[in-house]
Amino acid sequence: MNALPVGPQRVMDADARATYFADLERWGFDIPYIAYYAATYQQVTEDFRSAYAEFAEEAHRRGYPACIQIQVTVNAGDRVGVEEAQHDVNNKPDIREDGKSFASFSSRAWIDYLKELTTIFVTRYGYDFVVFEEPMYRVDIPGTKDPLYAQFVEAHPGIEYPTKREETSAYLAVQEAKADALVSFCQELVEHAKSVGAKKVGIMPWFF
Repeated sequence: MNALPVGPQRVMDADARATYFADLERWGFDIPYIAYYAATYQQVTEDFRSAYAEFAEEAHRRGYPACIQIQVTVNAGDRVGVEEAQHDVNNKPDIREDGKSFASFSSRAWIDYLKELTTIFVTRYGYDFVVFEEPMYRVDIPGTKDPLYAQFVEAHPGIEYPTKREETSAYLAVQEAKADALVSFCQELVEHAKSVGAKKVGIMPWFF
């Protein structure tokens, strides 16, 4: 796949879309590829709705599949609260300077919201391919307010939860639980995307 990425703000009108597709064809790209990155629900369903839908329509008109990239870590916060964020061992939620948070991959509310967005992009806006972008842990030992904590305690009732970064068996068990939670999170999103009609689905790792 040789994709040319763009955000909805750059293809809001027909002239901008024509420029995008001219560049795609001139440079030899073969996948029209637009991003969702921590936008609010209103932006997806109202402000950027026509940009997303008409981008996919234009791709199909030109004989291309349309690909949506969905950022799965950064939460705008309008529909899923900060209580679903990744919390460090001191129970401080990981919040960016712009007020958006890094969501916990163990949060049922966050997974369900991403599945809702995926359904909109595939069934309402007509996207063929879905790429779930940049799952990333920002905390080493999730705190007791992180949704992962409850999962860990239920699965490992005999292990005392670690509070500092030492390679004890408990610390390593937490790291394994984080890995398992992330794999489960990605698998659930991929299975959902396929179930609503996505023809191809992929995961893009965080690069740095």
